[in-house]
Amino acid sequence: MAQEEKEDKLPLDATLLSDAVIELNISRRSVGRYPPEHPIVRTSIEKALTHLQNLFAIRASITLGIGQDMLVVD
Repeated sequence: MAQEEKEDKLPLDATLLSDAVIELNISRRSVGRYPPEHPIVRTSIEKALTHLQNLFAIRASITLGIGQDMLVVD
């Protein structure tokens, strides 16, 4: 089994996933409220990127799906 295939099988850390989803939501709201060059937008996006990088350090790919009141992972 190739290294990438092994990485795809590793379980996700629920805390890392939760932090990433929260920061993505904060970024979504910030982008909608402030102009693109505003420091709040930049900070929010940088935090979301950091959390996503932490997730991608564990797994090579992650699939997120959003339903009515549900978040589906992989």
